[in-house]
Amino acid sequence: MRGTGVILGIVLLFILVQMPIQADAGQTGRTPTWQNGLQIDVDVENSDYWATGSVSEIFFTLTLLDVGSITDFKSLIFEVTVMTEINYTGTFTVIDPWNAVGDESRIVGRFTVTNEDVNNAGWDIYMASFYYNFSVMADTTSDTDIRFYTHVYEGTPLNISTFSFIVFWPFPPIVLMAGVYWSLYIGLKRFNKRFEGLESNNTETEKSEDQ
Repeated sequence: MRGTGVILGIVLLFILVQMPIQADAGQTGRTPTWQNGLQIDVDVENSDYWATGSVSEIFFTLTLLDVGSITDFKSLIFEVTVMTEINYTGTFTVIDPWNAVGDESRIVGRFTVTNEDVNNAGWDIYMASFYYNFSVMADTTSDTDIRFYTHVYEGTPLNISTFSFIVFWPFPPIVLMAGVYWSLYIGLKRFNKRFEGLESNNTETEKSEDQ
């Protein structure tokens, strides 16, 4: 039985390794820089898998690295768009986003995608994407109310499913394979016990006949 258990474990491990798992989603970053010396580090994080009908989040952390010629930050206007069959755009405004170098401004984009937005994907995971851009209203040493824009940046891929358990990926297949393994193990063990009992009874019967 121990040898059988080892073989089953190796087979299950091989099956898990062969399962495709999205590895490049989850985190990205860049550092926009303007001619006046303004520099901001942008860190983006999101869940690898989203499920329809529930709130999914994208996290943005904007860290001020260099003020350049800016004397006062007035506001940060941030836009993020999730692209499915229907596009969702969220706009966020932060007043006085930074006071000094090293300060952080955090933004959380929350989206609820419907089954229709991913064409009722079912078992076929829908591959979506998101984009973001922002601008900064500020005063400089020479002008007031100047708006500094960024390009539109692409985020990491979004894997969206109509099944709620997808957000726990890759744990569902691991739990399923573990359940199958232990079910087979316990079943075989009980079967062997019954066989050993029958073999024992046959041996006792043969001894009685010899006597």
